[in-house]
Amino acid sequence: MDADAAKYRKVVEKLNDALDGLEESLEPLLAKPMSETLTGMTGALDQAKLNVLVPYMVHDLIFIYLKTIGVDPKTHAVVAELERIKQYFAKIKQAEDPEKRRLAIDREAAGRFIKHAIAQAKAAEQRDATAAQKQEEGMDVDGAEQAESSTGTGAKRRRPAFDPFAGVLIPIYFCT
Repeated sequence: MDADAAKYRKVVEKLNDALDGLEESLEPLLAKPMSETLTGMTGALDQAKLNVLVPYMVHDLIFIYLKTIGVDPKTHAVVAELERIKQYFAKIKQAEDPEKRRLAIDREAAGRFIKHAIAQAKAAEQRDATAAQKQEEGMDVDGAEQAESSTGTGAKRRRPAFDPFAGVLIPIYFCT
C-alpha cells in the first residue's frame, strides 16, 4: 500500500510541477486583457492562433481535471469541443502553408480539361481529313470550310473551282 501511495504521490508532484510551469508560461498572456494582447499582435494568423490556442488550453485543462477526479473524460462533452477546436488548428495550418494549396490538383477539373482537349483534337483531325478528301476531289476547300463553320451542319457541295473562259479568245470589237 505504501508503494502505491508513493507512486501516486510522484504522479501528483509531476502534475503539480507541470501546472506550475504552465502558470509561469501563461503569466504574460494573463497579465493584460485579451483585447490588448490581440491588438499588440501584427498578423491576422497570429491573432487566429491565439484565439484558438486559449480555448484549446482551457478545454485541455478541463480534460485533465476530469481525469484527476476519476471521471472518464472520453464520455464527456469536452472531447467533442477539443475535436472542434482541432479543426480550427487545421484551418490555420492550411492558411499558413499556401504552397500546399497551390500544388493540390482538382482531379475533376483536370479530367474535364483533358476530355475537352481530346474532343477538340478529334474534331480537328476529322476536319483535316474531310478537307484533304475534298481537295482530292477538286472542290473549293476554303469555301467548304466557311460553309461548315457558318452553318455547323457540314460543308455544302459547290461546283469545282475552274475558269469557264480559260483558253477562250475574246474578240475585240472596239478598237481605237
